Amino acid sequence: MRPMRQVQGANILGREIRVPEWWKESKTCRTKKMLEKMMKKVNNADPSYDLDGDNVVSSHDYFLAKRFDLDKDGKLNEVERRNALEALKNGYENNFKWIPEGSDPTRGGRLIQVRGKFVDSENFNEVLETYPEHPLSRVKPHVKSFGELQTLRKEENM
Repeated sequence: MRPMRQVQGANILGREIRVPEWWKESKTCRTKKMLEKMMKKVNNADPSYDLDGDNVVSSHDYFLAKRFDLDKDGKLNEVERRNALEALKNGYENNFKWIPEGSDPTRGGRLIQVRGKFVDSENFNEVLETYPEHPLSRVKPHVKSFGELQTLRKEENM
């Protein structure tokens, strides 16, 4: 078996791996509280991700801003922010289907994509429109029930 060649700083596709700076820092947590404090700091989104200007980075803001953070540093610089705001003015967020936060808890807010249509957990009628019409769907039967069909066939065989 041939040994694998090690490539420094690149993955199997040959692109350079970009590791966030905070991963390189050695952080040891001696207590659970220290760990929770560190994780809270790491998991908070940067204020530059606030695209709607309400001083809160909502899941909606985070989702959209993440797509424009090209250098993957967790912050939007001036160029990235300008591109994001321009794209939002041009209707970029209409490319996505949004479930309102706090939607009906009894349904669970489940949304799936089937055959190119967005469908919630109870309404699959839109999916039926995507299938072609069956060739026999327009044929009208000449009998109304199975019993009537059996009677008709017995009469034909006599």
